Amino acid sequence: MVKADVLSRLGTLWKLLPSFKEEVLAKYGVQTSMPDVANSKKTVIALARGHVSNAVVLPRWEGQAWWGTLLDNVSSMIELEDMKKVVAPNMYGLPRWEFVLCIVK
Repeated sequence: MVKADVLSRLGTLWKLLPSFKEEVLAKYGVQTSMPDVANSKKTVIALARGHVSNAVVLPRWEGQAWWGTLLDNVSSMIELEDMKKVVAPNMYGLPRWEFVLCIVK
């Protein structure tokens, strides 16, 4: 998948907006983080091993081998439609790909 290849080379890292973190905490009672996009696979592995016990924002990459592992280890997955409300722009601007909020079981 071209999108995944481009993202993995960029090593893009966005910071979640405090307002988004507060909204997730209020709605779901969990802290939220967003790893470097290039570390999505490592994050999912950590999540499956029980080393992640909150919510994470990850790219929607159904074509990746780790996607099934992610689905097996989250209690809910919420599509993030407006990234302006989720992250602050960085040197790459706002993410132009689909991201999801994954609530860990």
